Amino acid sequence: MRKIIYINEANIAPNLVDMDMTALNNISDRSLNLEDSGISLLSEISIMIKKEGKIEIPSIPIKFTSEFDLKLFQIIKNLFVSIFKIVYPEEFFIDIYNEKLHSIIGLIKDTKEVICFSHIDIDQKVRKATVMTMGVVKEYQNKKIGSRLMKKVLEELILMGITEVSLIVQEKNEIAIKMYRKFGFNVEKILEEYYSIGTKDDNRALLMSRSLVIVPKEWYIELFQRIANFFCV
Repeated sequence: MRKIIYINEANIAPNLVDMDMTALNNISDRSLNLEDSGISLLSEISIMIKKEGKIEIPSIPIKFTSEFDLKLFQIIKNLFVSIFKIVYPEEFFIDIYNEKLHSIIGLIKDTKEVICFSHIDIDQKVRKATVMTMGVVKEYQNKKIGSRLMKKVLEELILMGITEVSLIVQEKNEIAIKMYRKFGFNVEKILEEYYSIGTKDDNRALLMSRSLVIVPKEWYIELFQRIANFFCV
């Protein structure tokens, strides 16, 4: 896999929550083009979290999409300045706009306001992917948005037939590393002087990865049957 020097993890530490990995093995939603086709209703149900004997339903309804126009692209590009610690090269944004990277964008369903996004480098030939960015708008941090975004990323990669996913995180970002571990990522390699954002300790990074389980084809039939039954009731 080619090395891309501007890979960076987002400043997502405030968004981290413990996640039960069994949720990823019991995926309950899929929209082939990530549009709000009604399947997202199942997604909202699937991410309910049990806490102290009660069911907590996320208070922010999110629509995830991979489609964007020039206006939405510019909004996301401007958000990089406030979310990320490093300056991304213009070539990176060109790759996003030309869809060389797979984008997953989280919007508030009613207002269509961007609150989170991720960009992923996917190599279908070897079925591997690299999470390039995961960003949550600062106003929406501490609301479990980061974990919901990561869950969606992994779900999409599984459904694309990706068997391995990796990412790079600053070694000092212990909270982010804890969250990645909760999602099944393990440290593969220490990268010395990977960043250029501060002291030597600040610049050290970890390469983390995890394998993914491919969903059987029969799963799609069952899912769409459930959706059809849901709207026919």
